[in-house]
Amino acid sequence: RRIVEILDRTEREFGSVEGRMEAVNVHANNNVCALYPLRGPKKVICHFGADLKDRVLSYMDKFVLVEGFAEYGFRSSYPHKIEARDVILLEDDPVGRLEELRGIARDAYDDSIDSADFVAQVRNVWR
Repeated sequence: RRIVEILDRTEREFGSVEGRMEAVNVHANNNVCALYPLRGPKKVICHFGADLKDRVLSYMDKFVLVEGFAEYGFRSSYPHKIEARDVILLEDDPVGRLEELRGIARDAYDDSIDSADFVAQVRNVWR
């Protein structure tokens, strides 16, 4: 019983979570949504007040920063829940797409030699 009490203990502190906002539920003033961060926990449950409802609905399926009181489980580095005080829209897709990398390092490769030879030379530098 004592172990369960220790492991069920949570801590609350002011913090923030970045992630994609999805699964909004405003039925019967539940005012809850799910945030899916790029790193850390798979999902963070976000509760928000009526004052943020319109903003949350407009930010659905977008990357946001939520500031508020975060709840952490025993010895957890990441929150599992946050009570939103503010929601800020971030860039549409902070990760970007792979095709956006094409051509950004034009001088990184010597196109006068075969690509397989180039890779072999680079690998030999590490030895």
